Amino acid sequence: MIPTYKNGTGVICYKWAYLKGKPKKKEIVVAKVGGKNLIKRVTNVDGDKVFLVGDNQNQSTDSRAFGWVNSWQIIGKVIYSFS
Repeated sequence: MIPTYKNGTGVICYKWAYLKGKPKKKEIVVAKVGGKNLIKRVTNVDGDKVFLVGDNQNQSTDSRAFGWVNSWQIIGKVIYSFS
């Protein structure tokens, strides 16, 4: 699959999107993992854990490599992108 966001693309994320709720499947989020901010798509939510996958699955480092992400690691929901 072709990546939705390429290196150098800027995004605006809504930090309070999950203040009272949880991410939903297919939403694109920014998560802090291993000291980096990553843009990934939510594919599964289980309690306070979220499974994140990159759109370019052949070249993406995502939950298949680093495992489930805690919900507190989600910075926000991507609502706009620009180059």
